[in-house]
Amino acid sequence: MEMSNLCSEVKKDFHKLENRFDVSYSILRNKIDVLIDSLVIRFINDVPRKKRIPG
Repeated sequence: MEMSNLCSEVKKDFHKLENRFDVSYSILRNKIDVLIDSLVIRFINDVPRKKRIPG
């Protein structure tokens, strides 16, 4: 899965939760988006490294 697709799917889920609990603060949404972006970048960068290590 591409990084942009993974980011958008996770963000959609968080935004659904945000709407469900009636938390519509744009600051919170922006912080969640930045957090998701950084986590996805770390995840995608870590996956190839783990595959290269002989087990």
